Amino acid sequence: MYGGNTLFIILSKHGKNIEEISKYGPSQNEKEVLFVYKTRFNVLELTKSNDKTFIKMEEA
Repeated sequence: MYGGNTLFIILSKHGKNIEEISKYGPSQNEKEVLFVYKTRFNVLELTKSNDKTFIKMEEA
């Protein structure tokens, strides 16, 4: 639906940073966070600019 050029911006309350144990490791461009099963999110904003999609969400 959105292709590979989608950026998720997530405002987190309880997400756990897993970059140090991730297969991909720390990255300048991405942050990896793990959420508990069935964590709910509210979509605050969806923006399309050229070939990129930005989705801003917050943990409910």
